[in-house]
Amino acid sequence: MLIYILLIILSTIIFISHIYVKDEKVNFVTAFVWVLLMTLFVGSQDGIGTDHSNYIAQIESPWVVPSEPFTILVFAIIRSFGISSYAFFYIYAFLTYFYLAKAVLLSDRNIRFIVVIMILQSLLFFQSFNLVRQILACAIFLYGLMLISCGKKHYIVFVLAFLVHYSALFGILMIVLAKMIKVNIVVLMIYIGSVCILLWGGFMSGFISIFEPIIGKTYYGYYLESALINENQTAHFGVVYQVIFVLSLIVYAKRNYYISNNLELILNVFFLGQIMYNVLSANITLQRITYYPYVSMVFVIPLLAKSLHSYWTTRNALLLYLIYFVFILASLSSKGSPYVPYKSIL
Repeated sequence: MLIYILLIILSTIIFISHIYVKDEKVNFVTAFVWVLLMTLFVGSQDGIGTDHSNYIAQIESPWVVPSEPFTILVFAIIRSFGISSYAFFYIYAFLTYFYLAKAVLLSDRNIRFIVVIMILQSLLFFQSFNLVRQILACAIFLYGLMLISCGKKHYIVFVLAFLVHYSALFGILMIVLAKMIKVNIVVLMIYIGSVCILLWGGFMSGFISIFEPIIGKTYYGYYLESALINENQTAHFGVVYQVIFVLSLIVYAKRNYYISNNLELILNVFFLGQIMYNVLSANITLQRITYYPYVSMVFVIPLLAKSLHSYWTTRNALLLYLIYFVFILASLSSKGSPYVPYKSIL
């Protein structure tokens, strides 16, 4: 547990410094130090992720050919140069946190430390030990989303995300849909309805059975055999869900702030992500495709700190930081947590 707390403290110090350092070239350097820190921490894992041994076995089996082009490239490099199979995790960890850092640097300097604490609390961090390919795609997707919000070129970024993991196509479709909607009372009611579905659970198996013939012929057909998809799981509306629900209502109340600051797209993606994540929560395997719009919350929630009077910005930021700091500790200390104790190959 102590090593995680140290990681959080170092990450916080790095990005709090951005509040006081106006030179973005210096901030880029310190952010890159954070990337190296996270690469060392996540890349050095020894069996924390459930797929850890599977990846090593696949790399060391020359007849195994991955599906995604980028994974094929990484496997080819490791096999051709006789590099240790563990290099796979360092490569993906570095690229994941490199793109996350680039996304963070596109946000306001005053809230970057909250964005980072939310990353460390979210599935972006915890699943980077396990779903290494998809989380890299999520990081690239998030960077692309921030590029759109900043009015910069972004198409090649989403193509890259797709080449890393085909599920990124769902994220791209969510952006297309987000451009067609407005966050209004109808969307709010749908969101609240999704929270009710989160509480009920137990309807996805019937839904999947309707489309099983179609799904079975796609890239995701093998998921139909997964126990996680065939067995309904009633979601637990715990403290984290409750706090996110309250914060989402506040985000809705402050939606005009996001709209007036050219952040309407990321706001729309956020609510789509929340709705889809809740609706698919009873089936963990299917829920994975919703990670793309869902991770937009790491930027949307911190922006609440700036949506009120400037006098409250720092105070709101610290409050949000403390809330998510507690969440991290709660996640790590929970019974059966695979992340504690931290296991490293070093």
